[in-house]
Amino acid sequence: MSEPRFYIPSLEETENFAQNLLSASTRKKTEGDIRTITSFMAAKAAHLRNSGEDPSFWEKPVIELSEEELVTTMKNFAIGARTEKSTADEPVSLQTFWYSLKRHLKPTRMDFSKQIFSQVTDQLKCVFKKLRSEGGGQGLKTYNGLTVEEINVLFSSKCA
Repeated sequence: MSEPRFYIPSLEETENFAQNLLSASTRKKTEGDIRTITSFMAAKAAHLRNSGEDPSFWEKPVIELSEEELVTTMKNFAIGARTEKSTADEPVSLQTFWYSLKRHLKPTRMDFSKQIFSQVTDQLKCVFKKLRSEGGGQGLKTYNGLTVEEINVLFSSKCA
């Protein structure tokens, strides 16, 4: 008797397939990014509490946020995110936070293709544009060409 042509995975195997293949570094990055987003939310809640406003929305766990709350959180995070040196975060870093959040919320089956989530993407694009105009972003630094003297030095050097 020959082996069956198809392997029929269990529902649990199907659900956990991609999660099990995530590398340890990806899992660690995702967990770290979620801690950073959670820290931002806690800081926002503390700021609102000190201002006498209601911080309850910002005190929720990320996994419990509705679609609208998630969009509001990430739009705020895109503007307020800072590196540990208190400078505005790089565009690539901000984008990875969004990807990490999507990975983290995958078990909730939230549909990130919905139109409402394009607000986050649009906000990120605006933040990227602002950072780039200020000289931020990888490979986007302004380039000053060679001076005439530097060109002359290059052409006057003799090759062996």
